[in-house]
Amino acid sequence: MWKQAHLSERQLGAFIALYTLDVGEPPKLLNASLVKFRNQVIHQGRIPTRAEALKYGQGVLDIIRSLISEAKSRFPKGIEQETHRHIISSQKEWGGEVPSTMGLATIVSLTHVDEARNNRSLEDSLGDIEAMRSIYAS
Repeated sequence: MWKQAHLSERQLGAFIALYTLDVGEPPKLLNASLVKFRNQVIHQGRIPTRAEALKYGQGVLDIIRSLISEAKSRFPKGIEQETHRHIISSQKEWGGEVPSTMGLATIVSLTHVDEARNNRSLEDSLGDIEAMRSIYAS
Protein backbone atom coordinates (compact mmCIF):
# COMPACT_ATOMS: atom_id res chain seq x y z
CA MET A 1 0.00 0.00 0.00
CA TRP A 2 2.78 2.44 0.95
CA LYS A 3 4.43 2.12 -2.46
CA GLN A 4 1.13 3.02 -4.13
CA ALA A 5 0.83 6.29 -2.17
CA HIS A 6 3.71 7.97 -3.99
CA LEU A 7 3.04 11.50 -2.86
CA SER A 8 4.56 12.38 0.48
CA GLU A 9 1.46 14.30 1.61
CA ARG A 10 -0.67 11.17 1.11
CA GLN A 11 1.84 9.07 3.02
CA LEU A 12 1.96 11.61 5.84
CA GLY A 13 -1.84 11.75 5.93
CA ALA A 14 -2.08 7.96 6.10
CA PHE A 15 0.50 7.88 8.91
CA ILE A 16 -1.31 10.60 10.88
CA ALA A 17 -4.67 8.83 10.49
CA LEU A 18 -3.38 5.39 11.50
CA TYR A 19 -1.31 6.74 14.38
CA THR A 20 -4.27 8.76 15.70
CA LEU A 21 -6.61 5.77 15.45
CA ASP A 22 -4.16 3.57 17.34
CA VAL A 23 -2.87 6.00 19.98
CA GLY A 24 -5.91 8.24 20.38
CA GLU A 25 -4.09 11.49 19.58
CA PRO A 26 -2.16 12.78 16.58
CA PRO A 27 1.61 12.24 16.40
CA LYS A 28 4.10 14.97 17.13
CA LEU A 29 5.04 16.59 13.82
CA LEU A 30 7.31 19.41 12.70
CA ASN A 31 6.07 22.80 13.80
CA ALA A 32 4.76 25.23 11.17
CA SER A 33 7.94 27.32 11.03
CA LEU A 34 10.08 24.27 10.26
CA VAL A 35 7.61 23.11 7.59
CA LYS A 36 7.69 26.59 6.05
CA PHE A 37 11.50 26.56 6.15
CA ARG A 38 11.62 23.13 4.48
CA ASN A 39 9.25 24.24 1.74
CA GLN A 40 11.36 27.33 1.04
CA VAL A 41 14.47 25.17 0.67
CA ILE A 42 12.84 22.42 -1.39
CA HIS A 43 10.44 24.41 -3.57
CA GLN A 44 11.93 27.90 -3.74
CA GLY A 45 15.62 27.10 -3.81
CA ARG A 46 16.53 28.86 -0.58
CA ILE A 47 20.05 28.04 0.58
CA PRO A 48 19.98 27.62 4.37
CA THR A 49 22.71 28.63 6.77
CA ARG A 50 24.40 25.88 8.75
CA ALA A 51 22.53 27.02 11.87
CA GLU A 52 19.18 26.83 10.05
CA ALA A 53 19.98 23.40 8.64
CA LEU A 54 21.00 22.15 12.09
CA LYS A 55 17.82 23.53 13.67
CA TYR A 56 15.69 21.80 11.04
CA GLY A 57 17.66 18.56 11.29
CA GLN A 58 17.39 18.57 15.09
CA GLY A 59 13.61 19.02 14.81
CA VAL A 60 13.37 16.02 12.48
CA LEU A 61 15.71 13.96 14.68
CA ASP A 62 13.67 14.73 17.80
CA ILE A 63 10.49 13.46 16.13
CA ILE A 64 12.15 10.31 14.77
CA ARG A 65 13.66 9.50 18.14
CA SER A 66 10.38 9.97 19.99
CA LEU A 67 8.54 7.70 17.53
CA ILE A 68 11.26 5.04 17.75
CA SER A 69 11.16 5.18 21.55
CA GLU A 70 7.39 4.82 21.54
CA ALA A 71 7.48 1.94 19.04
CA LYS A 72 10.14 0.12 21.07
CA SER A 73 8.07 0.38 24.24
CA ARG A 74 4.68 -0.38 22.68
CA PHE A 75 5.65 -2.95 20.06
CA PRO A 76 8.87 -4.73 21.08
CA LYS A 77 7.79 -8.02 19.46
CA GLY A 78 6.82 -6.23 16.25
CA ILE A 79 10.20 -4.54 15.99
CA GLU A 80 11.93 -7.85 16.60
CA GLN A 81 9.78 -9.59 13.97
CA GLU A 82 10.37 -6.83 11.41
CA THR A 83 14.13 -6.99 12.04
CA HIS A 84 14.07 -10.75 11.42
CA ARG A 85 11.91 -10.29 8.31
CA HIS A 86 14.44 -7.81 6.95
CA ILE A 87 17.33 -10.21 7.57
CA ILE A 88 15.47 -13.07 5.86
CA SER A 89 14.56 -10.91 2.85
CA SER A 90 18.23 -9.85 2.60
CA GLN A 91 19.19 -13.51 2.48
CA LYS A 92 16.79 -14.05 -0.45
CA GLU A 93 18.17 -10.97 -2.23
CA TRP A 94 21.70 -12.34 -2.02
CA GLY A 95 20.84 -15.71 -3.52
CA GLY A 96 20.52 -17.63 -0.28
CA GLU A 97 23.79 -16.42 1.23
CA VAL A 98 23.55 -16.41 5.00
CA PRO A 99 23.65 -12.78 6.12
CA SER A 100 25.72 -11.71 9.05
CA THR A 101 24.62 -8.84 11.22
CA MET A 102 26.16 -6.32 13.50
CA GLY A 103 24.78 -3.30 15.25
CA LEU A 104 26.49 0.04 14.95
CA ALA A 105 25.72 2.98 17.17
CA THR A 106 24.27 5.49 14.73
CA ILE A 107 22.41 8.71 15.35
CA VAL A 108 19.10 6.86 14.78
CA SER A 109 18.87 3.23 15.82
CA LEU A 110 16.29 0.61 16.72
CA THR A 111 18.88 -1.63 18.28
CA HIS A 112 21.24 0.60 20.25
CA VAL A 113 20.17 1.15 23.86
CA ASP A 114 22.71 3.71 25.09
CA GLU A 115 20.35 6.51 26.14
CA ALA A 116 23.16 9.04 26.49
CA ARG A 117 24.08 8.45 22.85
CA ASN A 118 20.45 8.43 21.73
CA ASN A 119 19.91 11.85 23.32
CA ARG A 120 22.93 13.59 21.81
CA SER A 121 22.25 16.57 19.61
CA LEU A 122 22.59 16.48 15.86
CA GLU A 123 25.47 18.94 16.08
CA ASP A 124 27.36 16.75 18.59
CA SER A 125 26.79 13.67 16.45
CA LEU A 126 28.06 15.48 13.35
CA GLY A 127 31.11 16.51 15.36
CA ASP A 128 31.81 12.83 16.03
CA ILE A 129 31.63 12.10 12.31
CA GLU A 130 34.03 14.94 11.52
CA ALA A 131 36.45 13.69 14.20
CA MET A 132 36.35 10.14 12.78
CA ARG A 133 36.95 11.44 9.27
CA SER A 134 40.06 13.29 10.40
CA ILE A 135 41.36 10.15 12.15
CA TYR A 136 40.87 7.98 9.09
CA ALA A 137 42.16 10.62 6.68
CA SER A 138 45.55 10.57 8.41
